Amino acid sequence: MVCQSGRPAFLAAASRSLRCLFTLAVLLVGLTAKAQSVVRLIVATSHAPASVRALNLESVTIDPPVVLGGGSATGTVTLNEQAPTGGTTVTLASDNAAATVPGSVTVAAGSSSATFTITTSAVGARTLASIDATLGNRTRGARLEITSLSIQSLTLSPPNVTGGGSSSATVTLNASAPAGGSVINLTADSSAATVPATVTVGAGQSTATFSVTTAAVAKQTEVRIRASFGNSTQSSVLLLSPAVSVSVSLSPVTVTGGADSVGTLTLTGPAPREGLLINLSSNNQAAAVEPNVRVKPGEATASFHVQTFGVTASTSATITATVGSASGTATLTVTPPALASVSLDPNGVGGGASTTGVVTLSGPAPEGGLLVNLASSGTAAQVQSSVKVPARRTSATFAVATTPVTSQTTVTITASAGAASQTATLTINPLALASLTVHPSEIPDGGSANGVVELNSPAGAGGVVVTLASNSSSATIPTSVTIASGHSSATFVIATGAVTTATTVTLTASLGSASKTATLVVNPVSLESLKIEPDRVIGGGTTTGTVRISGPAPIGGLVVTLASNSPSATVPATVTIPAGQNAVSFTVSTLAATAKTIVQVTATYGTTSKTVNLTIEK
Repeated sequence: MVCQSGRPAFLAAASRSLRCLFTLAVLLVGLTAKAQSVVRLIVATSHAPASVRALNLESVTIDPPVVLGGGSATGTVTLNEQAPTGGTTVTLASDNAAATVPGSVTVAAGSSSATFTITTSAVGARTLASIDATLGNRTRGARLEITSLSIQSLTLSPPNVTGGGSSSATVTLNASAPAGGSVINLTADSSAATVPATVTVGAGQSTATFSVTTAAVAKQTEVRIRASFGNSTQSSVLLLSPAVSVSVSLSPVTVTGGADSVGTLTLTGPAPREGLLINLSSNNQAAAVEPNVRVKPGEATASFHVQTFGVTASTSATITATVGSASGTATLTVTPPALASVSLDPNGVGGGASTTGVVTLSGPAPEGGLLVNLASSGTAAQVQSSVKVPARRTSATFAVATTPVTSQTTVTITASAGAASQTATLTINPLALASLTVHPSEIPDGGSANGVVELNSPAGAGGVVVTLASNSSSATIPTSVTIASGHSSATFVIATGAVTTATTVTLTASLGSASKTATLVVNPVSLESLKIEPDRVIGGGTTTGTVRISGPAPIGGLVVTLASNSPSATVPATVTIPAGQNAVSFTVSTLAATAKTIVQVTATYGTTSKTVNLTIEK
C-alpha cells in the first residue's frame, strides 16, 4: 500500500499521515475481525504520524551589551532551524530613541541566524534600551545599556608639596572626548590651592592636565581638588606642608682621605606624615654622599655617611642639603694620608740573610700612589731608596739585604713621607751553626741515615763549609758539608758497618768555634723468621711468604736472598724490606703436581738463614 501527498512545505508530512489513516479505515470495513486486528497493529507500530516543528524565533542577543553613547553594538537574531528558500525576515524595534535599529533583518536561506547594527546617540546619563525582534507571533528581546561620557579619575603629581609649590593634576575620561572637546569644571576646597575654573579634554583625547598652585601654610594642610563633568565627579587630596629649613653637621670635620665622616640633618620642625626627602650633594669628588636621605614622619633629624678618597694635599669639600627652597651646608676637610709606621719581619737575622719591611699609611694612598723614602743607618743592611704605596692601598713592602758580620750589629731603617718619618731596628747576628740532626736516629747495621746541619740564617755568597766528624767507625760520614748561598741547611749521608751489639755513635758538626752534636744508634740486624701462609696448596696455585728482621730496615731498605730447593715452587731471587719497616711479603708460585710434594724455601741475610717447608698437593 502506498500513500502519497503532493502538498509542499512543512504541512506535507501531516497531510500524508491523515490521508493514509483515512484509506486504512475504509479498507478495514471489508476484513474479518482477525485481519482488522493485524492491520491496526501494523498501523500503530510502523506508521505513526511524524511530529511537525514550526520555524520560530529562538533568541536575540547584543554584543557588547554596554556601549558609550554615540557608539554602536551588534545584534544577532537566531532561529530554531535553518531558514527555507527565500530566507526569513525578522522584524526589529527599539523602545528608546537613543538606540536605533533597522526595521527588519533577513536570515538567509540555509542559515539560522543574522546580525544587524544598533546605532546609539550621546546621552546625559545611563540609559537602557530594549531591542525587540519578531517573527510571526513570537517576539524576543535583549537590553542594551548606553553610558554617558564621565570622569574616570583625577590624579596629582606629586600628591604632597611644600606650601608655595605646585603640583600637576591629570583628569581622565572613561572614553575619548567628542568633536569640540569636553569641558571639565574644576574647584579646590581651600584658598591654599588654586586651580583654573575649567580644563578642556581635546576631541579624540581622554586626558587633560592642569596646574595646581599653592600658597605658604603655617601647618600641614589638606586641600581637596574636584573635577566635574555632567553627572560625574572625581576628587584627589593635595597635602601641603609648611616650609622648613635644614642644617647640616659633620663628625669628624677633618678626616684622612679614605676614612668616613657621619653627617646629621636637622629640621626646624618634625617631618610630615609621609616623611621628608632631603637632597644631598658635595662640591668635591674627594668626598661623596648619597643623593638623598629621608627624614622619618614626625622626626626632625636624620643621619648620612660621607665617603672620602685619598688626596695629595689638604682638601675642603662642602656638603649641601636641600629641601624645597631651603638649604644648609657643612665643610669637611680631607687630608692626605700620613706615614703611620715602618716594621721589619723578622727584626733579627744572621748576617747575609734578608728580611722584609712594611711601610703603613694612616689612610689609603691617593690616585697615583704615595712615595715613601727609605734609608739605612749602617752598611750591614741595605734598602732601596724608596717604595710606592699603590693608589687606594694603605701599605707596601720592601726588602732589606744584610752582609755577614763578626759580631751582633744593630741597624736603623728609616721611612719618610713629607714631614713625617718612622723608624724600625734590625739586629744582624754573626752566622752560627744552629743545629745538627740525624734521621732516623736508630738504624740496623749496614744501613744508612741522613744528617742535617742548619745555620741560624741563610748562607752568604760562596756558601758555608761545616766540618763533620764521627767518634766510631761503625758510622762513617764525609769530613765536611757545604751549605749553599741563600740556604740555611744541608744534608749528608751516614753509612754504617756491621756491629755485634747496639752501638751509639756521636756525630759532631763544627763552624768556627761553635759545634753541635747528635747521636745515632746502630743495631745489629738478623733474620728473625720466614713464614709461608698457607703452607699447603694445590699444585698450580700460589701462596704468600713473609720474611721478618729483628729491627727496622735502614734508608734504602734491606735485601734478603730467597731460594727454593725444587722447581715445583718458585720464589723471587731477593726481596727488599722497605726503609723503616721490619718485614716484607713475597709470592710463592707452584706447578701442578702428580703426587704430594714437599719443597723447602730458604731466606738468607748475612750469615743467617731461615727455612720452611711448603706442601704441594696434587
